[in-house]
Amino acid sequence: MKAVLVLREGLDLVRRVSIDRDSLMIGRNDDNNLVLDSPRVSRYHARIVWTGTEYQLEDLGSRNGTFRNGTRLDQPASLSDGDTIQVGDISLSFEVQGVETLSLPCRILPDGLTRREVEILASLAIGHTNQEVAEALVLSVRTVERHVSNIYIKTRSKNRAEATSYAIRHGIVGRQSTL
Repeated sequence: MKAVLVLREGLDLVRRVSIDRDSLMIGRNDDNNLVLDSPRVSRYHARIVWTGTEYQLEDLGSRNGTFRNGTRLDQPASLSDGDTIQVGDISLSFEVQGVETLSLPCRILPDGLTRREVEILASLAIGHTNQEVAEALVLSVRTVERHVSNIYIKTRSKNRAEATSYAIRHGIVGRQSTL
C-alpha cells in the first residue's frame, strides 16, 4: 500500500513526501527522512512505520508532542486515509494512494461512499469545479473525475444538482453551504 504525507501552509501545498520505506523518520535534524524546519519540532520527533498490514504513527519522546486528528499520542496509533498529523506547529495530511483508496472500509458513510468521495462530494456541492477540488486535495483532475463518476453511481445521481441534493439530504453539507 502506497501512502504520502502532504505538507501545507494554509491552503497552499508546500510538498508531498512519499512513504516508500518501512519507516519514515520526522524531525528537525538533517538525517531524518522528512526534515521540518521549525523550533517547535524536536530533532527526532516522530516516526511512521509500515507493520505489513497498516501504517502506525509513533511519537519519539518529543517535547511538544505528536497528534493524530487532534489527539496527543502516548503510544503508537494506526493511520487511516485522511488523518491529520500535527508535529510541533506543522500539520501534515496522511493519504493512502492508488487502488486502496477506493476500497477503504466505510462503516458510517452512506451508500458505500469512501471518505475521499464524501470529501469531493462536499466540495462539489458548495460549487467547486473539478479543477479546484483537484488543487485543494492535491489530486489530478482525472482522479477527481473518476471519483465524481463513482459518486454519481453510488448516489444514483445524474448530475451535480442531484448529487448536491443528495449531499444535503445526507448531511454531507448544510443547506446554507449551497447558497
